[in-house]
Formats: sequence, C-alpha cells, structure tokens
Amino acid sequence: MVSNSPTTELMLLIVTGYIGIVIAAPPTVNDLPRNIYVGNLETQERYLYTLNVTDPDADAFACSHTITYNDSISTNREFVLREDTTTKEWKFYIRAGALPSPDNTKPYINTIECTDSNSGSSGRYNITVRAVHDELLTLPNIAGTANALKIDAISTLKGKTLKTASANSRGGNLVEYSLVSDPSFSPEFFTIDSSNGVIKANRDFKYLDSRYPTVYLTIKAHDTVDSIDVYETQIVQLTNQNTVPRIVNLDPGLADSQLESLALGSVLMTLTTEDPDASTTLTYAFSCVPPDGKNTFTIDTNGNVKLAQALDYETVKTYTCGFNVSDGTATGGPFMYTLTVQDANEAPYFSDTMYYATTSEGAAGSVSFDPSFSCSDQDVTDVSKLTYAFKAANNSNRFAINTAGVMTFKENYDVDKNAMPSSVVLTVFCVDAGGTTGVKKTGSTQVTITIADNNDNTPTFSSTAYTFDVTCNVAGSQIGSLLVTDADSGTNADVSCSGASGSSSSAYYTIGADCNIYLSKSPDFATGTTVTYVATAVDKGAPARTGTSTINVIFSGCTTTTSTTTTTVATTTAYNFFDHSENIALFVMSLLMGLALLGGLLYCCLRMCCGVCGGSGGGMSNMCDCRQYGRQQRRARYPPRQVTPDEPPRKYRPPSPRQPTPPPKIIERQPQYIRTVARPISYGQ
Repeated sequence: MVSNSPTTELMLLIVTGYIGIVIAAPPTVNDLPRNIYVGNLETQERYLYTLNVTDPDADAFACSHTITYNDSISTNREFVLREDTTTKEWKFYIRAGALPSPDNTKPYINTIECTDSNSGSSGRYNITVRAVHDELLTLPNIAGTANALKIDAISTLKGKTLKTASANSRGGNLVEYSLVSDPSFSPEFFTIDSSNGVIKANRDFKYLDSRYPTVYLTIKAHDTVDSIDVYETQIVQLTNQNTVPRIVNLDPGLADSQLESLALGSVLMTLTTEDPDASTTLTYAFSCVPPDGKNTFTIDTNGNVKLAQALDYETVKTYTCGFNVSDGTATGGPFMYTLTVQDANEAPYFSDTMYYATTSEGAAGSVSFDPSFSCSDQDVTDVSKLTYAFKAANNSNRFAINTAGVMTFKENYDVDKNAMPSSVVLTVFCVDAGGTTGVKKTGSTQVTITIADNNDNTPTFSSTAYTFDVTCNVAGSQIGSLLVTDADSGTNADVSCSGASGSSSSAYYTIGADCNIYLSKSPDFATGTTVTYVATAVDKGAPARTGTSTINVIFSGCTTTTSTTTTTVATTTAYNFFDHSENIALFVMSLLMGLALLGGLLYCCLRMCCGVCGGSGGGMSNMCDCRQYGRQQRRARYPPRQVTPDEPPRKYRPPSPRQPTPPPKIIERQPQYIRTVARPISYGQ
C-alpha cells in the first residue's frame, strides 16, 4: 500500500509594517511502486529500489524511514535507506540476514519521510515489502571483480557475444533480463537478450574511446511468477581503446577580441591538436552562438581558423564557438573559443545605387532639386554628421549640393543649342565624421539629373522679308520655302508655320505648316500681280512663342522659266491640294456651281419637250402627255405602209419533167404596220 501524507510547515515572517505567511512545500517522492517482493530465504544485503525525490523549491532535503511489522514498530532494522554519495540518490536495501525467520511472510510497511532542510516541511510515503515464502532469486556470475569482463575495444565488433547472465530461481520460475549502462550512451554499446541473459556488443567498440575505460552494467533479473527483482552490477574493463583527439590550445578554452574592420581571410588562430593514435587523419567541425558564426568562420585542413564573413559590431558583438576534432573513430570536443568584436569606424552607405532628379535650366542658384538621397551609417555618432560631395567629373563643377543632399546650379545652366548637356550622371559621396577613430570614410552612389529646356527663345525666320516669283505652275506645286530656326531644344524647338493676307488673290497661294509655300491654283490674274502675306512661325513650348516675316509672291506670267526666289529652298515636299482649307472650300463651291448648271440644262430640255406636245395650252401643264401626243402626231403624218400581193395566190404544182422551174410560191401575208420615226417638227410661236 502506498500513502501520501505530507505535512506542511507554516513560517510566520514578521517585518516592520508587514506580516506575511509563507507556505513551504515539502519534498515529493514520485512513482513509488505499490509492492516490492523479496524471497524469504534471502540472507545477503541486496538493493531493492531507488527513490525519485524532488523538492518544488529546489531546497536540499534528507530522507529517513521507519518499519512497521505485524502492526508494531520493528526494531530489527530489516531494511535500510541510504544516500548514494556520488549520485545523491536515496536507495532502499534489504539488510543481510535481516529477516527473522525463513517462514516469515508477513508484509513490512516502510514509512519514508523526506524533510526540507530549509523550512523543515516534510512528506511521508509508504512502501510495502512482501517476503515470498520459500523463495530465493540470485545472479551468481555477475557481481564483483572476479566476474569482471575484460574487452579489447578495437577488435570487438557489433553483435559479438560478451557474456551470459545466469539467474537461479529456487522455485525454477521463468526469469527475464534487462540492463542499464553507466555511463549511458546513445546508441548503447551493450544489449541483453531478455529471455536468456546473453549480453552482446550493440556497436563496434572502437567507438568506445579512452574516456570510458570502465563501464558498469546494472543487470536486472525478474522472476515472472513471484515478481522478485534482483539487481547486480557487471564490471566491464576495456583495453586497447582509441584515444580521443584533443585541441590543446582550446583546452580549457580561449578568449579573443578583434576589430570589426578585420580583413576577410585573416587567420584568427591555428588549432593545435594532440592524438597519440598513430596513422590517423584529423578533421574539424564547429558550431557557434549565434548560428551565423558558421558562415563567419572557416577551418582549412591545416587547422587554420579564418574570417570568411565581415564582422559587424552593430549586429553581433560576441561569438561563442565550440570546435570538435575527429580521428574518424572518436571525436573530441567541443573546445570553446570566444571572440569579442570591437567597434571600428565604418563607411556610410546609400540605400540605392542610382538616384534621379529632374529640373529645368536656369540661373545659378535659381532652382533646387532633391534626389532624396538615403545615406546611413552604422556608427551611431556619425548618423547626424553626414555630409555630401561630388566626384570631380562629368560637369559636376556646374552643380552644388548642401548637407541635406539638396542640389542646385552652381552656374547659369542653359541647354539651348546643346550648349550644356540635358542629362548628366554624377557620382555622389556621403562622408562621415570619423566615428570613434577620427578617420573619415565615404560611401558613394550615382544620380542622374535631367535638365529640361525652358521655352525662352522665339522662332526666327532667316529673313525679315521674302520675295517669290511664280509662273503658271500646276496647282499644288511648291513655289518656295521659309527657313525658320528656334534656339530652344526638344519640343520647344518644333515649329509650325501659317500665313495670312488681306489680298483678294491670297487664295491662290498657301503657306503650309511645314513652312513651305504652295500654289493652290494657277493664277488667272495679270502678270506682275503681287500678293503679300504675313508668315507666322509658332513653337510647341508652353507658353508658345511666335515669330513673323513678310512674304511677297509675284506672278511672272505663264512662261516656262523656272520660278526663282530670293531665298534658297531648303526642302521640297510634294504638294497635296486637300491639305489646305481654302482649297477644300474652293472645291465645294465649284461642285455646287456644277450641280446648278446641270439642273438648268435639264430644265431647258423639259421646256422644249413640253412646247412641242403641249398644243394651245403650252407650258408644263401637259408635260406628262407629251410623249403620247408626239406618237399620235407621227402616226397621222406618216401612216403605215400596207403591202399586198400583185395577184391572187395560185396553187403550187410540182414541175413536169423537162419544164422550166416554176416561179416561187407566193405566201399570203397579213398586212403589217411599219413604225416610222418622225422628224422633229418646228412649230411657229
């Protein structure tokens, strides 16, 4: 029977101005078995059970027990509770020769009390030990140095049989076996067959290195009938073990410090190793806290630890790394290395490699433009002290920049006639104040500046006045060209032309948007007639600017002489009649006049027709009967001709032999009327 009856001690704390009660929790014994069985013929001291005791407050504690037998306190001390000085565990034993009689089978109630050494609180628990009548279980070939195993580690391979544990049960009951290794391994080096007690190697023993020359195996024999458990310790002594390699200069650890500016590839240290085993090749491995240290350091085959990734004081100030060395069989370590990173002045840096700004041409200092530079510095003391500067190249002398990164023109900037570039790429420096060392460092980026043209120039004709001579050329022909320039650039320099004239003859000429002069239609006025235009050139800037010139076009008559002008024609473009609005209007008017003439002609024809057939009425009143009336008149004037035969028809007879061929048969025909077409008859008025 197991009972749990802990007692609780109340501690009264009295402090000036405050009274508090602290309840101290007693130690707890966990997972006690309900019963423990022993053979009543047992005469040797034997281990029975290990208590699992914990204290909620992590205080030290001590345990004791009393024995109740046959409803009274036993004074024979049949059982004993002792603390293992090595493991600090409390273990329960049966004393040698403690049972008073071989026939004694009554239960022993062991009350265990564990007391908190700090508060004095305690918990009480019971273990019942029952003696099995006329029974004894032993493991005679396990305990003691006489039964110790001596094993050659290098030659012992997995699966090799090491020993067989042989338990003796007085009643001949079935026994099961198990073992626990001390120290423990993962995976374990030893295994036991639960049915027959055969102990075998679970791994190659070459991996059981010289750190463990002796291993203790706790063999348990369990009587499956009477539930008696017997524990004995098997001693395993190992020889010819592999020696674990060691990193001498990291044993017992090494502390180091380096500036974060340490160059990549620098050797931090060279590992010095020790391994007495001959003909072994050593390999290295390591891990760090933080884990990024795995990428920060590297080890070559010669044991040189190098810097593989830049140190950064602002990100990681300390690396703690454990190094291991292996000879292929055993691995030594981890051997600890601690690196402290020291702060160093670091160069500022831009968030982008290219920035952009757009502005318009102007005078020095007249405009400001901000590329929105983003420059940072990991050195806290430098963040507020960053300044900007240009690399001396690519027109940088024409620009200025302030401490906030805002730019302006250092001199008058004009992109007209490509005097200065409209797009500039500059290299910009961000300069710190030197951090803790006082040595200034810089970061760099580039900025693309686009300078737009202002529409500050008026289109200019090559002459203030032009004179063109024209002959009877084909309508649509180009008769001259106007040369117009604009000192601006881009769309501000794109120009279109037009012309206006107060002359009635202005429709004969057109000034096109392309600044060419075209003949709209062949002149039909007197030779020497001059038409004067005011030519206008407008650019596409905002606001637009306008230039003017005077154009005189003189008609020289219809000769074959090629027209000449006082200016050289720069370009010739094929003339399109319908490109000009005045030509379209002229075409529409001509079309309307043609339709009117056609209508008049039709009217006259109808009048003539109605005058012939109308009779006394005349006019348009009988125009619908005109055609019928004309037919009647023609029939009266020209009656149809009647065709009749000259004599009555005769019956045909075939010719007699040798008689002349008879005349042809006359076929009687019905009279027919032959339509004749009457000639027009003129009637007097």
